[in-house]
Amino acid sequence: MKTEKNYYQEISYLFNSVDSKYERPFYRMTEWGYSEKQIELVCALDYKITALSETVDDVGLVIKPEHRKQAELLIMDCARKCCSC
Repeated sequence: MKTEKNYYQEISYLFNSVDSKYERPFYRMTEWGYSEKQIELVCALDYKITALSETVDDVGLVIKPEHRKQAELLIMDCARKCCSC
């Protein structure tokens, strides 16, 4: 059983790695055993994280340094909700 910390680490990894704009990070989550409900939560988070990010060379999104703390709090909240699913 994954803990809140495990979810935080995995979700944080997804949003801190630059990814192809054609392959949003949450597509990998089925391979990691996430349920449909958990993936919905991360998709909702993706929308919020996008607003805190900037496009980098048309490759993907990177969270802006001035928004990092806010993004961490959003990821923590998502991890907490994933634990209760």
